[in-house]
Amino acid sequence: MDIIKTNRLVFREFTEADIDNLFLLLSDPIVMKYCSGTINMIGTQKWLDIAIESYEKYGYDYWAVYERDTDTFLGQIGILNQEIDGTQEDCLAFMIRQKYWNKGYVTEGAIACINYAFKYLKLEKLIATVEQENLQSIFVLRKIGMKYIREANYGDEKVHVYSINKSACHV
Repeated sequence: MDIIKTNRLVFREFTEADIDNLFLLLSDPIVMKYCSGTINMIGTQKWLDIAIESYEKYGYDYWAVYERDTDTFLGQIGILNQEIDGTQEDCLAFMIRQKYWNKGYVTEGAIACINYAFKYLKLEKLIATVEQENLQSIFVLRKIGMKYIREANYGDEKVHVYSINKSACHV
């Protein structure tokens, strides 16, 4: 089922049929540099199971993102319910296959995801966490209007937290 459509992208809920595409993404060491490292097929299945469970529980998680014209799998963009410094937060997150970087897909998809979150999910705020060395993601977060608000603990890591409020988006 299509969740979001933009000029170039289609967002869909992940299904079991996406396992091979998701594995291509999660097993790429360049893509996973600022995550917990590459993930094998067993870990990919767990990742997929969590996304599917989150659709039931929250109505959202990472969505599979496809190029609209070619139906090519690009990666995943979505909203994750995560614990940051002991508080449950709705977090914008994105991860695109390396060969599709620097084409504006993440910016286009992130803006669409924010609009969806505020208009249809009725969220009031989204945050994003990013390692301070992840300059490409920081650039995207700033470009889409997110503002740095603080440093936080995410698991064993220190991350920078960016935020955007519904009132700032005119949705």
